[in-house]
Amino acid sequence: MLELKIVFRTSTGNKKRLELTKMATPNEFFKGSKHGFEFINLDGLCKTLGIAEPPLRFFIGIVMGFPFALIFLLLPRKAANFRHLYIALCGMLISYFCFGTDMVFPLLSVLVTHISLIFFGGTMANVIFNFLFHMTYMLGAYVFYASDGYDVKWTTPQCILCLRLIGLAWDCYDGKKDKSKLKGELLLTRYEGTPTFLEICGYSYFFGGFMAGPQFSFQRYIKFVEDRLIDKEGLEAKNSRFFSAFKRVVGGLVAIAVFSIYDPQYPASALHGEEFLAKPFFTKCTQITLTYHIHFCKYVTIWYFCESVCMITGLAYAGTKDGKAKWDGVRNFKFRRVLFGAFFQDMLEGFNINTSQWAGRYVFKRLIFLGNKYASHVLTLLFLSLWHGFYIGYLILFAIEFILIIEERQLCLLLGALFNTKYDDLPLPLRLAINIFGAVFRAYACAFAAAAFMLLRWRRIKIAYGAVYYWLPITLVVGAVLILLLQQVVAAKKRKEKDGKKD
Repeated sequence: MLELKIVFRTSTGNKKRLELTKMATPNEFFKGSKHGFEFINLDGLCKTLGIAEPPLRFFIGIVMGFPFALIFLLLPRKAANFRHLYIALCGMLISYFCFGTDMVFPLLSVLVTHISLIFFGGTMANVIFNFLFHMTYMLGAYVFYASDGYDVKWTTPQCILCLRLIGLAWDCYDGKKDKSKLKGELLLTRYEGTPTFLEICGYSYFFGGFMAGPQFSFQRYIKFVEDRLIDKEGLEAKNSRFFSAFKRVVGGLVAIAVFSIYDPQYPASALHGEEFLAKPFFTKCTQITLTYHIHFCKYVTIWYFCESVCMITGLAYAGTKDGKAKWDGVRNFKFRRVLFGAFFQDMLEGFNINTSQWAGRYVFKRLIFLGNKYASHVLTLLFLSLWHGFYIGYLILFAIEFILIIEERQLCLLLGALFNTKYDDLPLPLRLAINIFGAVFRAYACAFAAAAFMLLRWRRIKIAYGAVYYWLPITLVVGAVLILLLQQVVAAKKRKEKDGKKD
């Protein structure tokens, strides 16, 4: 209920007050509840840092994972249920701190998954139900809660939870199948039992991955909690988890420092402003590129911090190599590959890694019945676009990504066939030149595509794209024509070689 107070004056000047009440409108209701623990006043810190309270609380929620992780190491290793309970309560505490009573919405989706497993078990019916329920639940939340830009509400962790719980349904389904019918990583992620509600809560609310990922399988989580993930070699190996986590924290601090210093100078909102439009073409392209890299520093910080928490607890353990323990089992970002890689494939395999792996495991590979990799690829990207939300900017980003990857693969194959050589066999100076040109071109092209991700709405996107004359779509058209010509040249070469063999 909202209180409406109306004040009016009589002819004698005396004030009279009329108090009325009315029901909250839908828009007012779907703004979401206030944060929890309101006695913790962050107004002063928000003003000092120049950011709103919701994202600040979100970031604090991420950082809360570090003390929770250190306490977790003190818990009895064989008390699995106690560990599940501790993890779940810590995650719920973070959820309440950030989203207040809205924390019930993610919890409701966890409860529905548990009930569905009781009724359907590890069946295809359960997979279909969970897919439809969680996608509808999340997309419905987007409709009612989304604003004109990015929101930090309970829908932020819910998108992570959506994938996690759909993946759980698939893992339980795989657990009921004959092992001979599964290949590769599906043999490692399958789960034969029926998870309890406490196990699902711990899996969903793990404080190193609830707010912003990373994604990991239920099988990995169970092994981790039951102290079966880190083997004897890992315990005896060198390369401390704490040192690995420390390096990630330092990287995260550098990234957030870059974002804090330069984001005010290169905000995404400037890409459709009058000052931006008046600049020369190359300057505008460079500004988009700088804005893109600065903007995504905040994601890198969150990924690094979350990965650090996973390292400290041990969830990130990935075996040993050369006598050293590896702690990159849930790695989400490869700095060198993303910044200095020459190909778009480097970007694809180094950025938001766990979400890409999830999509490959639970969407792309499940579409094998289509018998067409391109169709599977397109549908996977359409799913990821829809998962992000209804903004057209997401669809534009993934459409450009698909075309870039396909054209790059086609060009590499055709050039290799034309010159009868592989990239690794090229002379060092030529490979170095290709690397430099490729890294620069990829940086500008990815920034062009990511501008749609940052601006979201077409009314803003078209201004930024028009300002740089839609250079990337034009380049892609030229690339398509070049591919067609190279196909003719390679085909002619093969015919000539075949005729030469006959002679």
